[in-house]
Amino acid sequence: MIAHDEGRVRSSPVRRAVHAFVDVHPSPAPIIVAFSGGLDPCVLLHVLRWGVAPWGGGAPTVIAAHYDHAMREGSRADAEWAGGVCRAWGVPFVTERSKSYLGSEAEARAARYAFLDRVRTGHGGDAVVLTAHHADDQAETVLFRMLRGTGPDGLRGIHERRPGLASPLLNVWREELEGYAVDVGLRWREDPTNEHLGFARNALRHEVLPLVEGAVAPGARPALARLARLAEADRQAWSEVLPIVARTLRSEEHTSELQSPDHLVCRLLLEK
Repeated sequence: MIAHDEGRVRSSPVRRAVHAFVDVHPSPAPIIVAFSGGLDPCVLLHVLRWGVAPWGGGAPTVIAAHYDHAMREGSRADAEWAGGVCRAWGVPFVTERSKSYLGSEAEARAARYAFLDRVRTGHGGDAVVLTAHHADDQAETVLFRMLRGTGPDGLRGIHERRPGLASPLLNVWREELEGYAVDVGLRWREDPTNEHLGFARNALRHEVLPLVEGAVAPGARPALARLARLAEADRQAWSEVLPIVARTLRSEEHTSELQSPDHLVCRLLLEK
């Protein structure tokens, strides 16, 4: 596939983000891409297939995994289209269709991730599943959780990396993905349910966030994404501090010198 602007593609934030992930990924370990056929996973799979090796080193082993939720007409055609893309690109393709009725977004998500994890474990313990969640998804997730009264941990939003699962595009905006797709001439499938406002995420994306940005906070999306990064930084800081607090509280020598556990926590935070 020939890019319209090779220089712009090479310097794309999309390509840089994927390259940064591949740099720290064990090269022999397979990468399983959650591949619906939409814009975001098409871009992710394209970069992994065609845009990684030129940075240096060998290209990673990439496998595309498509889960058909069987929740709407046309889902079989999406699976067939996704398989055709993978055949054209020389990417191994794994697909599965739901055998049971999925009545909600939560049930569909659980079934999809269970399938992805089966594919991952079938390719060895070091294999990792990549999703194409991006910065807009992160902003929507944080707002969604805030409106439902989440705590500090929920403000972390989508995790960039968890055991067996990673989202390397979390700091890339949808418009940057669209720009990459145009530059390399990509085509993708549009899921018509993404426009249905009966789904909470769609209402946030198409109505709530545009209203907030137009009338309240023009920079709401980047601010929400930044909040997720700050919440993650806080969690990492506390994960380093709390074991020290616990060890010190168990120490009779230190405990006898302090007036209260609150005094101890404040002192340890200042020392950090």
